[in-house]
This record gives sequence, C-alpha cells and structure tokens, in this order.
Amino acid sequence: MILFINDIRTIADVQDKFNLCFQFLKIEFYDTVYAATDSPFNNPHITPDQQIGEIRKEHNKGFLEIKSWYGISKVEQEFRELYGLRVHIFFRTNGRWKQVPYSDARTLAALNKLGELEGRTFLS
Repeated sequence: MILFINDIRTIADVQDKFNLCFQFLKIEFYDTVYAATDSPFNNPHITPDQQIGEIRKEHNKGFLEIKSWYGISKVEQEFRELYGLRVHIFFRTNGRWKQVPYSDARTLAALNKLGELEGRTFLS
C-alpha cells in the first residue's frame, strides 16, 4: 500500500485507504504523546474529519509505503519520523479493539489474519 500524505488529506482518507488493505485492523491518530502506561483510550484520538495539516508541526508531504510484512512499530515510527504524525494500530480480540504494543514483533499481515479469525469466531 502507498499512502500520499499532505496537509489537506483528512484522517478519514488515510484510515479508509489503510482499511482497504488491512480490513481487520484499525489505525487511529493522536495529537499528543502519552506515557507507555496510559491507555490510548484515555488520550482522545483525532476525529476523522480533521485535515492532517491541523494536527502536525512538520508539514512535509510525500508517499508512505506500507508493506504487509512490516512490523507495527515500523509503521508507527515511519508516520512519526517522516510526517510528524502520532498513530497507533489496533486489532480485535475478544470482541474489543486492542492496541498493539510498540514492542510487538508481529507483522501487519499476521495481526490482520488474527483479526479476521477473531471476526469469524465472534460471528459464529
């Protein structure tokens, strides 16, 4: 997947494109960094209708390539380092969205598959 990042794109644009490739994962954007012990649910995420330019200090634009074999930390780090965007990736487990720990070595493909299996189990 290739995402074009610029100031006029909305968060929803990026989330929709991400979900086309990873249907069983969710990406959320945040405006501040929180301590590792804090839950992202205690730090409100950015609303999907906001433009990227409203939530970052670095206003560079470009293409972000995300491969299914990338680890979660690599994707989150590239959003932060290249475009000044704080994101977290979530997967479903036990019927709830769970943030992937930064140290988690699983790939996007593996977590997407886990979410797919979870969905099948939950719907059965």
